[in-house]
Amino acid sequence: MVVPAHNERDDLPEALAAIDRAAAQVSVPVHVVVVADACDDGSETVVGRHVEVLTIGARNVGVARATGFSGFPCTADVWFANTDADSRVPADWLVHHLRLADAGADAVLGTIVPENWERWPRDAAQRFAAQYVDRDGHRHIHGANLGVRASVYGALGGFAPLTHDEDVDLVRRLRAHRYAMEWSAQAPVVTSTRARGRVPAGFATSLPALLDTPVTATPSVVAG
Repeated sequence: MVVPAHNERDDLPEALAAIDRAAAQVSVPVHVVVVADACDDGSETVVGRHVEVLTIGARNVGVARATGFSGFPCTADVWFANTDADSRVPADWLVHHLRLADAGADAVLGTIVPENWERWPRDAAQRFAAQYVDRDGHRHIHGANLGVRASVYGALGGFAPLTHDEDVDLVRRLRAHRYAMEWSAQAPVVTSTRARGRVPAGFATSLPALLDTPVTATPSVVAG
């Protein structure tokens, strides 16, 4: 399991505590890797000893995710789970991903739940709910809630070295090769609604445009 982090000292402890709770619910080994990418806030110092930390200076989320998975075998019995440092996975998150993997899924694309709207306009939550499809079969792509079979990941060449939309790019290749994908809303990940994200074109970047639309508009795809 990989968590890319660029100056995430404040959020990492809660993110990792949530991962620990999820890992405790499964009977298979869970190896967590934090990739501290160009951090100057001491992010790596708040990571527990049971979590591997890799330090890079790429300032590139695609490189960070790929680096995190580079030391693991790309075999069919390994599941590569992804989340973000400003997010908190639910306790049943890995249980759900592995259940779908055991049923034949090559990838699981999950949903998110915004943490709060206190820094946004009063009607932000309503506008988001009107646009965001929160049910199985959605077409959202979030690096904060994404899992892929390691053998499939390896066959596709892994995450591309992109500064943003590395998750969208991987899903595009999954689709092109017709791998079995589950678009599940059953284990949503709580994620930050901060207005300034750590990567360009991520969830924080997509929020203003999404919330600027009328609440009666047709639901759209949100990536990030």
